[in-house]
Amino acid sequence: MALENKPGQGVMFPNDQQGNPARPTWRGSVNINGKEYEISAWDKTSSRGNRYLSLDVREPRPMQQQAPYQQAPQQNYQQQQPRQQRQQPGEKKVGDMPF
Repeated sequence: MALENKPGQGVMFPNDQQGNPARPTWRGSVNINGKEYEISAWDKTSSRGNRYLSLDVREPRPMQQQAPYQQAPQQNYQQQQPRQQRQQPGEKKVGDMPF
């Protein structure tokens, strides 16, 4: 997360579950002994009806690195000269001089 916490502190924000109840209700980060961790929480209700949070703390996932831009390999094309029209028998070429 972009937010830096002081040691021993953390922050959580509501998480969009996008219709999937398995996703955490809350997400955030916590600083433990100077190291940042990701924290997720789910709103739960016990069998007696008491509300509580179920927590999961993990080391941060590495940021997804985009593959370096790779240019398509260039083929070594020879510059092609425009094809010349074949002269038909008895046909005069354009620009032919009669002498």
